[in-house]
Amino acid sequence: MTDPISIARQLAREHPDGQLGCPSCDASLKAANLDRHLGKVHGDGSGSTNDAGAWRGTERVKRGRLSLEGSALVLRRALRRRRSVPLPAPVAAGGARVRSGGVHSSTHDYITETIDESAGTYLRIGGGRRSIVVRCRSGGGVHKHWRGWVQGPLTRRWHITLSAADFAALQYVLADHGVLQLRRTQT
Repeated sequence: MTDPISIARQLAREHPDGQLGCPSCDASLKAANLDRHLGKVHGDGSGSTNDAGAWRGTERVKRGRLSLEGSALVLRRALRRRRSVPLPAPVAAGGARVRSGGVHSSTHDYITETIDESAGTYLRIGGGRRSIVVRCRSGGGVHKHWRGWVQGPLTRRWHITLSAADFAALQYVLADHGVLQLRRTQT
């Protein structure tokens, strides 16, 4: 299992003019500046703040554990069957949405309104019923930094929500398995 920081450093060496996300905080930066950013912002930058290949969900309702086991991505949640997607697998990226509503009272009338709000970005890894949908509230740099994915529709359903740092680490693990490739800069 490879550390996301090692993968990012390798990609930075191969594409020094490219743009990539920090594997520890998902900040967007030039590949040539990765080591300086890791040292300045994250200490020496020698190790990841993430358990390489294992991430915990952040939502109370959809808590779970996503991990890389061999060459498969595995999702485990309490009281649910585990989901497994062998890598490499197709990836779709898109926007996540939530509906929120409220009831307002005006004398004897009740008015309900539903608001559709952005809930970040998701990655659907795999296809059909065997897919795993991973959401990140902050959005992440999937569209900006990677190729190898297709645009997916807006969704209101996902299996697990990861922090921005874990979402970035997942992207580097997918790149290490040949699923995502760093976008080339245009000169």
